[in-house]
Amino acid sequence: MMIVAKPTIKQAEQAEQAEQADDEEKALLAPTPTSRTPSGSCSLLTKSLGGCAALLFVAAVAVLVIGVCTDRVYWYDHSRNHSQKVVYYLHFHKAGGSTMCTMAYANNLITTHRQNCNLRPANNLATLTLAGQLEFWENTPYEFVANERSMPAEIDMVHFLYFTTVRHPVARALSQFHHYGLDSHRGTTFAEWMQSSTPHNLDNWYVRRMIGLDEGEVVTANHTAAAIQRLRAFTGVMVTEDYERTSTILALRLGWTDTDTVSARSGTHHDSNPNDVNVTSIAHLFHYDMLFYEAALNKAYDDLRDLTDDH
Repeated sequence: MMIVAKPTIKQAEQAEQAEQADDEEKALLAPTPTSRTPSGSCSLLTKSLGGCAALLFVAAVAVLVIGVCTDRVYWYDHSRNHSQKVVYYLHFHKAGGSTMCTMAYANNLITTHRQNCNLRPANNLATLTLAGQLEFWENTPYEFVANERSMPAEIDMVHFLYFTTVRHPVARALSQFHHYGLDSHRGTTFAEWMQSSTPHNLDNWYVRRMIGLDEGEVVTANHTAAAIQRLRAFTGVMVTEDYERTSTILALRLGWTDTDTVSARSGTHHDSNPNDVNVTSIAHLFHYDMLFYEAALNKAYDDLRDLTDDH
């Protein structure tokens, strides 16, 4: 696969000037109602080889710009090895997912970096059956994909490596609250927002998204057990509050050489402390997520210890 160099700012300006000049020339040469325009010849259209070259250069620049905006895979120095597993990242909102996406890009994994490593439509991965997941794995050019929605009912452990990042449930929800700007724009308190039914079911966020519960469905202990069981099957779990240390799992599991979470941090830079709010009246909304979070911490540090001992 040939790699095409990205145009410099100066080249882009020159292309724009050439395009403007060519437009002016074509306007002067526009046929009258009684004349006929020859077809199939660039030189007849522009009356000059220079104009033809300008058209070709502008077309090339347009292709390059489209590639930049859509994260086209030809920007990479390699293509996906279709015999290898795809890294599948479950992105819990406000738990460090944007940082994870940036690190994947920094480690030269083919992904949709400008889309926060998500696919379009955003719910693509959330709705795939096992057969659909297999078909996706067989055909996708990407090595790293993220899902900011819920996990499907069944997951393909054969063709994907599953990772996620967790954060203290209250801190995560508080960060989401600040991100939406509800504290400053609508006069809504954090507790009021958590108890509301819109825009999402906000209680026990981790459990809901790990097993794909329908909106409005009440989270139970059985749901939590199923979510924890699925989590334990993941290849790796990182912890937002200890991202720098737990991201070592990415180096040990995937061979990533760049796990600098500080430089890669690219989400909302708002440090939300769970001790800053009184959640006594809404503690029940985090009950099952706290159990999930504890299980995630245990897995993260158990895996880190085992991997470090092996090395």
